[in-house]
Amino acid sequence: MKEDAIKKVNKIGQIGSIIALIMRIVLIVALVVCILGTIAVVVLPDNLVNLQVTGEAIIDIDVSELNREFSEEDITKIKDNMLEGDADVDINGLNYDIYEVNVDEEGFTMNAGATSRLLNFDDLLGILVIAIVTLIFSIITVSYARGLCKAFSVCSTPFEEDIIKSMQKLAYSLIPWALFSSATESIANTILSKNISIFVGVDLGVIFVIVIIFVLVQIFKYGAVLQQESDETL
Repeated sequence: MKEDAIKKVNKIGQIGSIIALIMRIVLIVALVVCILGTIAVVVLPDNLVNLQVTGEAIIDIDVSELNREFSEEDITKIKDNMLEGDADVDINGLNYDIYEVNVDEEGFTMNAGATSRLLNFDDLLGILVIAIVTLIFSIITVSYARGLCKAFSVCSTPFEEDIIKSMQKLAYSLIPWALFSSATESIANTILSKNISIFVGVDLGVIFVIVIIFVLVQIFKYGAVLQQESDETL
């Protein structure tokens, strides 16, 4: 019974090791592509490629949900105010100019067109750098995960020292993700929207996973002690 359980652990470790190896290869290929892309962006002229982004937005407000209706005077005021001057609205850092307003007793609908936003090689360079750093962190994490799987694939007991050390390394490799994930997202949004908004937060999901792994490490350490005492008794 014990040997069957160990065989299953070895089998799971082998499968996990293969999956982690495939993921590592894919990530390395992606990293090489990003590095080559970064070199190309640095070498080529800044204004060689410019990307203009535009968009359309429809904003619908239904006051009937509040058990209210607009009067004729309300309708006239809303139309005049919305279309007076340069009426616009900011959505995710992109400026939308309101060019049409339809109003009735139940509410109003605004049609807006986005002001063009220009992206060039400088923006692409920032995004590529973020992608490179993300891929490097990913390769490190996947490598430690593969090391853990390899330890499981050859173990004679789950409480071996190599397994415990591999679990600890995997947990430590996840720590940068707790801060890095939110920071990269805010930096990317800043690059794309042209609005500076750098935010560094803590990813509680990653923190939770790290805590769980460290708890498992302590459980496995205790299991190793019991295993050693059992072997000495026999």
